[in-house]
Amino acid sequence: MHQITKTWDIPKVKLVKGSDIYQNVPVLTGQCFKCKTLYSADHESLCETVSEGETRDQRIYLNSAKYLKVGQSVWVDRVFSNAVVNGMYSFHASASAYTEYWNNSFGVFAEDKPLELTRHQIWQAFVQEST
Repeated sequence: MHQITKTWDIPKVKLVKGSDIYQNVPVLTGQCFKCKTLYSADHESLCETVSEGETRDQRIYLNSAKYLKVGQSVWVDRVFSNAVVNGMYSFHASASAYTEYWNNSFGVFAEDKPLELTRHQIWQAFVQEST
């Protein structure tokens, strides 16, 4: 396997790991030498032959992925997404309520690395973790 993304094209994202926030984390994509399958942090992409001369790109999202993409440049780990699911189930919280809780506790008031999550990102974490 080798890195397929050129160095200058590697996206830098915000990563929420537990309750810690990391800025400018590179998201790498690897490619298998033999089968040409692309491996990302949350999915695999492969080219499937449908008929002679016709191919179709297929994305396979992995249940075993350690990180989930919840926004254009925001990724979270499974500890965070599991906390979202547990908080919403245990406290019957809405995505808006959990968003407000997280932003007040960890996000916008973090002195060194502020990050304000949106309701859509919390909902995305909930959906991806619960399915």
